[in-house]
This record gives sequence, C-alpha cells and structure tokens, in this order.
Amino acid sequence: MAFCFGILYIKTMQITDITFSRLVYTPIRDNLYELAEDLRVTVNMPAGKGYRFRLEKKFVTNLRSGTDLLNPIIPRHGNESRTISYILHDANYTNHYFSKSFSDDLLKAMLTNADSETREQIKREKALPQTDKKYVEFLESQLLGSMKIWAIWKAVCWFGKKAWNEPIVAPYEGNDRRFFMEVIE
Repeated sequence: MAFCFGILYIKTMQITDITFSRLVYTPIRDNLYELAEDLRVTVNMPAGKGYRFRLEKKFVTNLRSGTDLLNPIIPRHGNESRTISYILHDANYTNHYFSKSFSDDLLKAMLTNADSETREQIKREKALPQTDKKYVEFLESQLLGSMKIWAIWKAVCWFGKKAWNEPIVAPYEGNDRRFFMEVIE
C-alpha cells in the first residue's frame, strides 16, 4: 500500500495486466455518464492475485472528478484503460470495498498500467514498415506520464475525503447495487 503523506510515495502496488469488456457509456448531463452496458474488469497482480469487478448497466460516474479547466492537462475522457480506471475509482468510493487509500493507490496503479500499455502499443506501431504517423501521434497524446499520474493520485489523496464520506445521493443512488467485486487469490 502507498501512503498519501507529504510528497513521499512508497511504491508497493503492482499490476501485471488489466482485461475488460467493451466500455459503452452515454452522457446523462454535464460531466455525468451512465454505463450503457455491463462492464467487467479483471485487475491481475503478481502471484496470481487480483480482483474481478462487475459494474452493471446504469452505473453512474463522473469519470475524472474536478473542474473542466483540467481537461487540456488531464482529460476526463481518454483511452478505455484510463477511463475504466476513473470509473473503478468512482465505484470504490461508492461501495467502500477497500479503504480510501487502497482505492486511491489502485487508481494510480491502473493509470500507470494504462500508460505502459499505450507505450507498448506505440513501440509496436513504430516498428511496422507502414507506420501511420498520425496514429502514433494520437497514441502519444493519450499518455498521461508519471507526473500527471502522480498529480491525480495526490489530488484524490488530499481532496477525495469529502467524496469518500458523502452519502450516496442522486444521481448516484443505486450505484451500490450495480457494483460487485471478487478477490482472486
């Protein structure tokens, strides 16, 4: 587990890979989205451990929290892996299956994993004889980088306590009945 104290970060959470079903969501109002289909996510960790999550259709999320002024720096929407990281973080804040610090650390680890996967995809694309430079540029634009990931993690560590402690209210009511988690041991 990592600690949110000061600027020190003790890295311990590792993810080997993440698999997920197709992500389909629709806007229901400004910065509020609803899953249009069930979403299944498996987060694998070393030694065969991990978690399986199921979020049912109609689960409501704001994706990345915070003002739209952050969008040019830290987009609310992104590649599927990053978007799913935001959604799972919202789900963990709804259900409290984990502690707040574990939920925040899982977000950081998932965002780091999403960036790693994108970097690997960029390498594969660049190795092709007919590399589509526009596509590679697009992929590169999808990277957050370690500083932005750290900033997101610190923001939820510092400012997420209010959201963590809030009761479930409209439009999030029912989310607690649309999110399930299973431990892989």
